[in-house]
Amino acid sequence: MELKNLQHDAVTYILSTIVGKDLFDRTENLRENIIERLEKCVQLTKSEFSEAQSLHADCVPESRGMIIRAQKKLKGLESLIVLANLI
Repeated sequence: MELKNLQHDAVTYILSTIVGKDLFDRTENLRENIIERLEKCVQLTKSEFSEAQSLHADCVPESRGMIIRAQKKLKGLESLIVLANLI
């Protein structure tokens, strides 16, 4: 297997771990362009974060956990984007 394929597979695997199955599956159409896929995941995660903030403003108890999860996803995605750009 070529190094480029191994790198792509590694980034894809880490991406699936960071964002989870649902979000990963929602970006399946971008599987050939990992940078676009990462950017789409960031966009979708920011939407999740905004929704969680809105729920928090409405005093929904689960919103704090949603905010924390979205923040962790964004941090992981930012790190993965740095790595993906290096390779």
